[in-house]
This record gives sequence, structure tokens and C-alpha cells, in this order.
Amino acid sequence: MSLCVDEDLAFFSVLVTYYFFISLLFLVTSSWIPPSRGHLLLHLGPLLISWWLLNLLHREQCSLVGFGRLSWI
Repeated sequence: MSLCVDEDLAFFSVLVTYYFFISLLFLVTSSWIPPSRGHLLLHLGPLLISWWLLNLLHREQCSLVGFGRLSWI
């Protein structure tokens, strides 16, 4: 795992990472509740959006240094 740090994007990356794990936690805990129509999509949507943002942020940070995509998740 390579660490690519850009001070301008570091804070936003931390926020998106927390959002990703909170979305994952809600997805896991919502599976304990009997599902309704669209219930899974409601929790899976933010998880996928935060996953996409994490990859985008890492690519943006590492393109300045010369590294590639996010490969450790």
C-alpha cells in the first residue's frame, strides 16, 4: 500500500472514508430488520457512491505523485 498525501484533499478523504464505514454499518444493521421494497437500495446507494468517491480521491491524490488506483480495499 502506498501512501499518497495531498493536504488539500486529505480532510475530504477522511470524511468520505468515515461516510463509507457508516454506510456499511447501516447496511449490516439494516439486514436485521425485515426488508421492504427499496430498503436495500436505500442503504446500498450511499455505500456505492462513497466507494466511487474514495477511488476517485485516491486516483486524484496519487496522480500527482505518480501512483495508480486504490488497490488496498
